[in-house]
Amino acid sequence: MEQNKPVATILMATYNGEKYVIDQIKSLLDQTYRPLEIIVIDDCSTDNTVDVIRRYCDSYDIGRLVTVKESGLNKGVVKNFLDAINSFRDRKYIFLCDQDDYWQPNKVELMMKKMLQLENEDNMPYVLCHNYNIADENNNVIEQKEIGSVEFKDLIYHPQIPGCCMMINGLLIERLRVASDKINMHDWYLSLVAGLLGKNVVLDEYLVNYRQHEDVVSGLKENKSSLEIINKYRRGAVVSNGNVLEAYYQLLAFATVYSEYKNFSSLVESNKKHNYLNIALWHKNNGITNFSKALKLATALKTQKKYEQKIKE
Repeated sequence: MEQNKPVATILMATYNGEKYVIDQIKSLLDQTYRPLEIIVIDDCSTDNTVDVIRRYCDSYDIGRLVTVKESGLNKGVVKNFLDAINSFRDRKYIFLCDQDDYWQPNKVELMMKKMLQLENEDNMPYVLCHNYNIADENNNVIEQKEIGSVEFKDLIYHPQIPGCCMMINGLLIERLRVASDKINMHDWYLSLVAGLLGKNVVLDEYLVNYRQHEDVVSGLKENKSSLEIINKYRRGAVVSNGNVLEAYYQLLAFATVYSEYKNFSSLVESNKKHNYLNIALWHKNNGITNFSKALKLATALKTQKKYEQKIKE
């Protein structure tokens, strides 16, 4: 019976997404699982995203399923998602949702079934994820992508799980702590927390069409740019150390918040030297084999001491 099943909460972050957002909402409403709630958190869109969603909800009388909340200021996609999770931390099962993808109709049902099975076997914080399709702007599938290793030892060097493929459970939500504005990838951060305190699990199904287009806010477009920078770096070109800086800050923010947990030291050392090594290895795993260059970039981060002092205050 539906009334005996737990509610699946879908948090959709939007920003200037009027072109594709209704297609995404339709795919959410077509989910075979109930009970379901869809919460849209708009990040101060300057187009008609909010009006488009509200008109659609009014036309089809689905306001009981879809709630639209508007942010008071533009935060960016990372903070928008993290603040949304914090605002709805009383929910037991949260799915992260981009504004421009397409969900297979059985995505929520399969993931809820798997999550309940995992919790029944061993109740701990979980990030449950799945494989995904790369689609063009017309939702035509271009290729399929499998999630890589979700072991903590691999995640500490490189993110593997796109947020659009993620589901998190109540225990992870309860233990999620964010004490820095230097987190640049919310999905990476969530997978690190799960790796430390619980487990990341991959469901071997392709349940999302990950749409790529010119206006994408987050996605493979950014990853591709990172790889282009790395390839230039491998060829000896002079490039910005922004990627190293962001990765370092992300790991440092994570280490600062969670270093008191008893199993932390066995997984990652929080001292400065080891964080630099993490960055070097992160580069290595992306094809950079020159350790001296990677370490030189990492040790050249002039803002490190200022950042460490800021998060202590």
